[in-house]
Amino acid sequence: MSASKAPAPDSRKEFNKRRKLVEERLQADSSESERKFLDAAEVGDKDVLIEVLETENVSVEALNLSGRTALDLAVDGNNMEIVEYLLPKCSHSTVHRALLCAVENDRNVIFEKILEHPMYQEEGTEVVKELQQDTMYENKTFQNKDPEGDIPKDRSSLLREALTLAARECNFSIVRTLVLRGAYIDPPHDYFCLCTLCTTQKASDMMQYTKLRLDTFKALASPAYISITEKDPIVGSFQLSYKFRKLSDIEIEYKQTYLDLDEQCQQFAIDLVDQCRTSMEVSKVLSGKVTGGHGVDEDSDGEDDMLPVLKLAMRLEQKRFVAHPGCQAQVAQLWFSGQPALRYLNRFGYLACAIPVGMVVIPLMSLVYLMLPFSKVGELLNTPIMRFVSYTCSYISFLVFVMVAKLNYGMSMNEIGCNIISPVQQGLFGFLLVWLFSLMWQESKQIFEAGGKEYISSFWNILDTIMLSLYMCTFSLELIGPRVLQNMYIREYATTGEPDYCAKLRENSFTCENIYKDRQPLIVWEPSWLPDPSLLSDITFSIAVLMSISRFSFIMPSNEQFGTMLVSFGRTMGDIVKLLSMFILVLVAFSCGMTVLYGAEACNNSEFAGLIETMRTLTWAMFGMGDSASTDIEAEPNPSFPLRPDIIANIGSILFMIFVFATAVVLMNLLIAMMANTFQDIQDEREVEWKFGRTELWLNFIEPGSAVPPPFNIIPSTKSILGFCSTLNNFFSPPPNEIGLIQRAETEKVRRGVLSRLVRRYVRKEERDRLEEDEGNSDDLLKRTLERVTTKLEKRLDHLDEEIATLGVDLRNVIDHQNSMTEELQRVV
Repeated sequence: MSASKAPAPDSRKEFNKRRKLVEERLQADSSESERKFLDAAEVGDKDVLIEVLETENVSVEALNLSGRTALDLAVDGNNMEIVEYLLPKCSHSTVHRALLCAVENDRNVIFEKILEHPMYQEEGTEVVKELQQDTMYENKTFQNKDPEGDIPKDRSSLLREALTLAARECNFSIVRTLVLRGAYIDPPHDYFCLCTLCTTQKASDMMQYTKLRLDTFKALASPAYISITEKDPIVGSFQLSYKFRKLSDIEIEYKQTYLDLDEQCQQFAIDLVDQCRTSMEVSKVLSGKVTGGHGVDEDSDGEDDMLPVLKLAMRLEQKRFVAHPGCQAQVAQLWFSGQPALRYLNRFGYLACAIPVGMVVIPLMSLVYLMLPFSKVGELLNTPIMRFVSYTCSYISFLVFVMVAKLNYGMSMNEIGCNIISPVQQGLFGFLLVWLFSLMWQESKQIFEAGGKEYISSFWNILDTIMLSLYMCTFSLELIGPRVLQNMYIREYATTGEPDYCAKLRENSFTCENIYKDRQPLIVWEPSWLPDPSLLSDITFSIAVLMSISRFSFIMPSNEQFGTMLVSFGRTMGDIVKLLSMFILVLVAFSCGMTVLYGAEACNNSEFAGLIETMRTLTWAMFGMGDSASTDIEAEPNPSFPLRPDIIANIGSILFMIFVFATAVVLMNLLIAMMANTFQDIQDEREVEWKFGRTELWLNFIEPGSAVPPPFNIIPSTKSILGFCSTLNNFFSPPPNEIGLIQRAETEKVRRGVLSRLVRRYVRKEERDRLEEDEGNSDDLLKRTLERVTTKLEKRLDHLDEEIATLGVDLRNVIDHQNSMTEELQRVV
């Protein structure tokens, strides 16, 4: 048998490098005694653990290959006896790691036991050096380090770290315990904060700074932390959701994380409303007091404002909360105001039939309301849905009168300067002016009541302002323009002896046959680029009419199909704006190139003679209205270079084809795909989108306002006169407000009780769900536990077998020795 060869020096050197690498990458292997000690802690064999710890040289801080101590293993195994035994023997760093391990593994009883350790009882506990030396603790991802060091330095920081982890794990019991101990979570500073603390953390380690922010936000967004620490959990979840959506646009590398937190906050608010059992509870939840911040400007009470929490949800776009059946039931109750028969108007067909009838009946009902506001007719007209119908009928009537006035009498508006218009025209123009002022008065009241910031936050309000401004500009030009023309004509022709302005105006009556009979203008405007008032009036009126008819789409959310289409239209317009930049980039690029290419032949090709002409040609070609022959050059060949026109035309044709392909084929189809994707997303959430849009429409009319539509709203009613007198009386002799303050305090107290009940129900539901989930996984967990214990017991049994075999050999040797001694003694004898 040949002798084994010794390893070569190179292979030994390579082996040493490999061993060193293993030692650097993994925890050092434990000794036999340490393995026995750690196995006993994991299995729960207290006797063996005590025996090994007392008889052998084993440290209580020994680590296994995963870097876990015996105390960690005992906490994970939920073995209270071993935890109580090891707790006084471990260092502060090991105890704190065990506390965090108890939080991670949901060991509430063990957590409370560890929390009784002296290091968590008094401030100024000296654990700094121990925690600094604990590398495994420093590698924890859930730590809350001090900005000037690597570890928490006091009891508050230690409890805050445990609270952050417990909130992330959504452990209500542990969060409650720590909050009662005085622990809290500081919200991170703004992302663009330039304070010394943030600047130092960013410069030290940007990745650790970002992870710490995300961990803190995850803890703040936890339902366990929100429900226990927030005065109003629903409002708090709204504000956090709004903040996470803003941060997702700033920190785009963590966009999905912030969107998940946003979804978590929205779902928590919905889950709380799900716990409501009566309409009173839902009403109290929606009628709370909203504090400023994140789009909320001022405090508002449920008595002074209708459903302020729901309005906050609308403002912060909490669409799923608004579309919740409980919230929709409260809004519908206010919308119909106890009039069951009006629910038929909720159908679009009935509403469409009611509008023509309302255009005739609503004016009569408005007159009755102005005289008898407290009659049954007045009460019916003051309901939100009837105010909606009244406003719709009034708006349509205004459009009809404006169109009739402009189309039938617009050509004779210049006659106003000579006072030769008929009484019918005078009455119509005066009535329209009064109607226009009533619409402006309505918008002014809305700005005064809601505030300028909230008013301009609505797209429809901005559209109304622009539309009314254009109408006012139109009527101003129509009324003032003829007077100005008359004065200009008098000054211009006073010394010429020609007939005056009005005589010439009567001679040139405004008909298609003689309006330009002599082709001689009454007035020549200077400068020439300045249009005359009648042209400006026509331009402003055409834009105003376009916006007015578009504004009529505000009734579309009352129907599910039309409301979904309106939302889809708005979203697709956003897609068009996004892709428009790409269209402009391609258009400008090809326009500049084609203009330079045809610059020398500009006289022979009018389609690309300049930048403006080139952009016009390419723009129409983008919509399929281009001419393939527009790139040709019709000119005599140049003797010095006869092929120049043909080369330019050929290259121009190639560029023109590339442009058409890039825009009409690629970008247009990309836009269609984006619009189809947006429409599909809305269809997937069509009920939520529709209910959100409908609620926005309903709230505009549920809020207190004028019961009669324009133009009747500028007429003082009996109710408004009595209200004005009451206001004056209160101004000069203000009544005591103690009763109101007491009622508000009682209302707020009742609401706090409702929120407390909802939170308790939610916590019980979460605990039941967690127990059911644990029961569902209990078989697998029990199987894994039995396998682990069986493996440990098999190792122990193998070890005992080896010891028994060794003992048998030793006993056999002793017997053989005794037999040999006996034989020797017999020979001697």
